[in-house]
Amino acid sequence: MEFINGGSTHGFLKSKPNRRMEENVAKRIFGQLMSALNYLHSKCIAHRDIKLENVMLDQNRNVKLIDFGFST
Repeated sequence: MEFINGGSTHGFLKSKPNRRMEENVAKRIFGQLMSALNYLHSKCIAHRDIKLENVMLDQNRNVKLIDFGFST
């Protein structure tokens, strides 16, 4: 099991002024999330619970998708 010390995207957004992140940061996070979902779909896995709390960030702000409890 991997330890992710960057927190969730929800906590990351709450730490920002006006709860907004810069466009380049948002593009990077969104792109990595789409890449993760593309990989899952290529393996015939549907996550079915994508939300801010289930998208974690490591210390380098790389996306880690968690909570596969509802996946099929």
